[in-house]
Amino acid sequence: MRVMQQVISDYALERTLARRLADEGDLTIAVDDTMDEDSDAEDPMVTQANELSNIDSIVQLSRNMVELTQVRRGLKRARDSD
Repeated sequence: MRVMQQVISDYALERTLARRLADEGDLTIAVDDTMDEDSDAEDPMVTQANELSNIDSIVQLSRNMVELTQVRRGLKRARDSD
């Protein structure tokens, strides 16, 4: 919505928008700052993608730990058999 508000402002379309909204009978839309999310709010899709990435990292770390444990066991067995 912030982009649309900027375009409306750049092209001085506020009156045109108000007329169109009045003609259409839909006055539920108002062009003001209340329509935009707080700019500090993170996009929910980005948040979800970050969470999934974190989960993937944890899973990979777990796999690496299991593999390391297997390598250590193999080294210990090799040393003990000497």
